[in-house]
Amino acid sequence: DFDTLETNDDRLSAETIDVLSDLFKNAKHLETLQIDVAVLCQDDSIPQAISSLTALKCLNIYGTYDEKVGYMLSRLHSPLEVIGDVISARRQDPFPFLENFQDTLREATLVDSMCRKHGLFFPNMTYLNIAPYSPPLIPLLFSTFPNLEDLVIGFTRNIFRNKEFYNEMRRMNMEFQAEFSEFMWCLDSLTTNMNALYGLALQDQLNHLTVTDFCPSQFPDDFLEELDDIFVPLTPFHLTLTGFHDPPGDTTNLSALFSAATGLCSVKR
Repeated sequence: DFDTLETNDDRLSAETIDVLSDLFKNAKHLETLQIDVAVLCQDDSIPQAISSLTALKCLNIYGTYDEKVGYMLSRLHSPLEVIGDVISARRQDPFPFLENFQDTLREATLVDSMCRKHGLFFPNMTYLNIAPYSPPLIPLLFSTFPNLEDLVIGFTRNIFRNKEFYNEMRRMNMEFQAEFSEFMWCLDSLTTNMNALYGLALQDQLNHLTVTDFCPSQFPDDFLEELDDIFVPLTPFHLTLTGFHDPPGDTTNLSALFSAATGLCSVKR
């Protein structure tokens, strides 16, 4: 009897595939599974057997996306609470595959994924880690994950090559927050890059803000002038800047921005 299983991507014999399939079919108490996509792709019987699990709470899937992942997730009827490292097909929205877990899912890490309007509702989701090509709109995030506390947004396209796109996204996000004055979000912590931070245009205070790849020396002058508009509404208590490089010349104004305008309690570099 066990409640945790790890597998790797070694080539499996037909006999081993049969054993694994039977194991999953009879693993009535399995709660945690870490598995490589390469294992799932060895034979259709493996994702079919995993989809029959009924007690699974934590699922981590490693490796390059395969359609068998979507097949398995859409047919899995376990009270899944945590899903990690799911790599989506490029610019694909994986959330429709998670429809069965709307009432139970608390944490999700989804690589190279999009987040589009689909009418799904995850009231218990408190942690979301996504790496979309473009940062999602706040109305979509708010309506889909109303109780989100910790948001991580990875790679997004370069703002300085797509400023018009980001300006429009920023405008829509700000209009939504202005229109719904009662707009209340539980968001406590945000980790993202300057591209997504600018596009999100959050207007509420954060406890923790982490900005990745923060390199002011690479920002155009007009963008440096917008930093106060980006950071001041957030007034984070704790700010972490990674990949930080001081801009050439005098950095007094930039230092003053983070020490005074945001009312920080702590800054890490």
